[in-house]
Amino acid sequence: MTMRRILLTAAALLFSAATLAAQQNLVMIQVLDGYTGVAIARHQVTLSIGAAPADAKARKSIMTYYTDARGVLMIPLPADSTGWLQLWTADMHTCELHPEDDAFSLAKIVSTGVQAPNICSKLSTRISPGHFVIYMREFTNAEHAAMKK
Repeated sequence: MTMRRILLTAAALLFSAATLAAQQNLVMIQVLDGYTGVAIARHQVTLSIGAAPADAKARKSIMTYYTDARGVLMIPLPADSTGWLQLWTADMHTCELHPEDDAFSLAKIVSTGVQAPNICSKLSTRISPGHFVIYMREFTNAEHAAMKK
């Protein structure tokens, strides 16, 4: 099977999973490498969910999950499917210009799907309702050095 065919099959399966998740009051979060598009598997992800963007950014309600082998985690939605989400990991950086300023609408994720900005490359992913994609990258040597100070 060619690599292109494998990727298309994987994309179709994830699209189906996201649609099913939305119907079951779950959000499918997919964490991908911003440079290669490879799934970030079995990786700890921390989420903050709040009623408003400021609440999510203030990290008042924090939950920790692990991605599966496909870089996916499923989270339950609040009963009214509203609120805002912010996501980060302890040892990677998101491929957004100002990740600390971004919070994502759960209502928009549920209704249309959301793909976080990817400034690491031009990669993008097909999304569907209930599907949130975020791109991550390894810290640079300079970032590692700054954290040790």
